[in-house]
Amino acid sequence: MDGKFAEKQKTVNDFDVTNISHENAINLLRSAPAKLTIMVGRAAQNLLPVLPLEKIPDIILKKGPNGQLGLKLTGGIGSKWQGIYVLEVVPNSPASLEGSLQPRDKILYICDMCTMGMTLDDAVRACDTENGIIKIKALRDGKPVMTEAQKTGFADRKLTSKERQSQLEREKLWTLDGKQSADYAQSHTNSTLPAESENSIIHIELEKPACGGLGFALVGGDNGTSALVKAISPGSVADLDGRLKVRDSLLQVNGEDLFALSHSETVEILRRVQGVVRLTVSRKLPLDMVENQPEMKSFLRPQSMPAVNCSQNHPGGTCEDQGRDEMEKYDSDGWHSDEDVPRSSCRVPAPPTGKPMVSEVELIGWPVVKAPLGSRYSGTNLETLIGNLHLQLEHQQPLKEFMALEHLKPIDDCKVGKAPENREKNRYRDILPYDKTRVQIQGQGYINASYIRMPIGSEEYVYIACQGPLLGTTDDFWQMIWETKAGVIAMMTREHERGKVKCHRYWPDKMYKPMRVNKYHLILENHQILDSFEINAMKMTDSETGEVHYVKHLKYATWPDHGTPNSSEHLVRFILCMREVPNLGPIVVHCSAGIGRSGVLICTDVLLSLINKELSFDIMDIVRNMRRQRHGMIQTKDQYVFCYNIVLEILEGIQQLNQQQEENLL
Repeated sequence: MDGKFAEKQKTVNDFDVTNISHENAINLLRSAPAKLTIMVGRAAQNLLPVLPLEKIPDIILKKGPNGQLGLKLTGGIGSKWQGIYVLEVVPNSPASLEGSLQPRDKILYICDMCTMGMTLDDAVRACDTENGIIKIKALRDGKPVMTEAQKTGFADRKLTSKERQSQLEREKLWTLDGKQSADYAQSHTNSTLPAESENSIIHIELEKPACGGLGFALVGGDNGTSALVKAISPGSVADLDGRLKVRDSLLQVNGEDLFALSHSETVEILRRVQGVVRLTVSRKLPLDMVENQPEMKSFLRPQSMPAVNCSQNHPGGTCEDQGRDEMEKYDSDGWHSDEDVPRSSCRVPAPPTGKPMVSEVELIGWPVVKAPLGSRYSGTNLETLIGNLHLQLEHQQPLKEFMALEHLKPIDDCKVGKAPENREKNRYRDILPYDKTRVQIQGQGYINASYIRMPIGSEEYVYIACQGPLLGTTDDFWQMIWETKAGVIAMMTREHERGKVKCHRYWPDKMYKPMRVNKYHLILENHQILDSFEINAMKMTDSETGEVHYVKHLKYATWPDHGTPNSSEHLVRFILCMREVPNLGPIVVHCSAGIGRSGVLICTDVLLSLINKELSFDIMDIVRNMRRQRHGMIQTKDQYVFCYNIVLEILEGIQQLNQQQEENLL
C-alpha cells in the first residue's frame, strides 16, 4: 500500500470501516478486489513545539477514606479519542474538592506513567497506588492544567536574570517550522531540570537449560504492545546473568518480532525455544547513563509517544476502587449481575526474593500418578478405559452429561447470602453459597464461600470454594483462613482479565512489609515465579495473642482469558505443588465467582487422587457432588469437556510410563 505511518483508514471501496474491529477490517481488505479505493484520515503536524515535560506541573490527588478519587475517565487507545480524557468529576469527591481537573481535560501522565498508548483499563490500573496518592499531569486546550496555588506562584514569581537568559536561549533554539533543533536537544539534556529518559535497545543471550525456563515472567503484550518483564526468579538463568531487568520491554526472541503477538503467543515462543536464546529488549534509561554508554544502540523516544504497556479495552471506567464497585457483569460464561463496569485493584507485584521454594526441575520430576504395573490402571484395563473415553468425547457424551447436570435443583434458597446486610459482600448477585454448606465466620458471620467435601475411598478431602475477594471482604477472607487453619490458597484467576476486575489483590506484595488485615498482620516472607504459576509464602500473626499461622498462596497464571487451556500439564503440576504443601485445614480455592475454574481444579485433584488410590471415577458423579454443595460448579460446557481431556491425558501418560517400564523389564 502507498500510505503514511499513523494514517487511519476511513473507508475501503466506499465501505465505512471506522467502527469495525481490527480483525474484520483485515478480512475486508483480504477479500477485496485487486484495485482498492481507500480514504484515510491523517493528523496534521503540530505547528507549535511540544511543551517540554517539566513545564507540565503535577496535580496531586489523594483518595478519600472510601478509596475513591471521584474521577471518571474515558478514551484510551482503540477509542475514537485515542488519548485518556476526564469524563466526569464527581461532586464533593477528592478530585472535586481539589478543583484543578475538569471534564475534557487530557491526561498525559498518571504517577509518572505516560498515557499515550494506554487503554482506558491501563489508566484505571495506574490510579491504583498503595498509598492512595495519585500524581497527574494534564492539558486543557493545549495548555498545562495547574492548581490554584501553582497559578498564583507562577504569576507572582519573577525570574532571576540567569533564568531569564536561559529561557531566551532555549526559545532561540526552536526553528521557525516548530521543530526542535539539535542544539535544543543538547541544551535541554544539560539543563538543571529533571532529565528525560531514553529508550536503549539491548541484546542479551541466555543459555536455556534442558529442563526448565529462563526464569522471568512477563506482563502485558496484548493489543499490539510489547510484553514487559514483570519479575525475575532468584537463582534462575536470567537472574544469574544479571543483564535482564524488571520492566524491560521484550521486542524480539531469536530475531522474531513480538510486536504483533499476544501475551500467550509470546510466552509460547519463549517456552518453545531451546539452547541459546537471543533476546532484544528496550529499556528506559536516564540520559546521563546512555551518554556514558555510547556502545548502546539507542533512540530518543518522542515526548508525545512513549512506549506504554497496554492491557484490554473497556468502554468506561473510573479511578475509584471499593468493594461495591468491583461487582461486575459476569457475561463470559452466562452468569450475570446488574452492576456496572468494575474498577481495577491491581498493583505491580514485588520482585521475587528469597530462596526458591521449588525448582522447575523438581516440579517436572514429581510423578503425576503412582499406579504400578498390574494395577487397575495398566494393561488391557487401561487400554479399554482410554478407548472408551475417546468414544465418549467423539459422541459428545460429556455435553449430554453437562446438560443433564443443569437440571439439578438447588438444595436451599441461599437466604443468608440474599440478606440485605450481605448484599455488598457478593461479587455476583446470582452466585451465592447454600446456607447448608456455607463457611461461617465469627462476628459478622458471612462470606461467599462454601465447603466442598469429596469422598476419596475411605477418606474425605475438604475444600473451600469461594469468590475472589472484594476490597470490602478482604478482612473476612483472612479471618476465614485463620479460623479454618487453611494452609494453602489456590488462586485460579488474574486480578484483571479482559478489562474487568476479577479479584482484589488481597495479599501483601512487598517483602517483609506488614499488611494489616483486621487484627492480623500479614508478612510476605518469600516469593517465587515459576513457568506457569507463582508462590507466595506468608506469615499471619494475631496481633492480640501473638499466635502465628503460615500460608502458601499459589497463583495460577496461565489460564487463557478465553476458553480453557490447550493442555492439562501446567494445571496438573500446579495441583502437585499444592498437594506438597503441609496443610492441616481445607484447601481454599477461588477464581472470580468461585465455581468455574475452581470447580475444574477440585475435580482434577479428585480425579488424580482416585487414580493414585486405584479407585474408579465418574466425572459426572464428581461434578454432581460438587454442585450439591455449591451451585454451578464447573460452570461451562468447555470446562466440563476439559475435565474429560485432563483425565484422558493423565491416563495416556500412565500408559506411556507403563510401556517404558515393560521395555525396561525386557
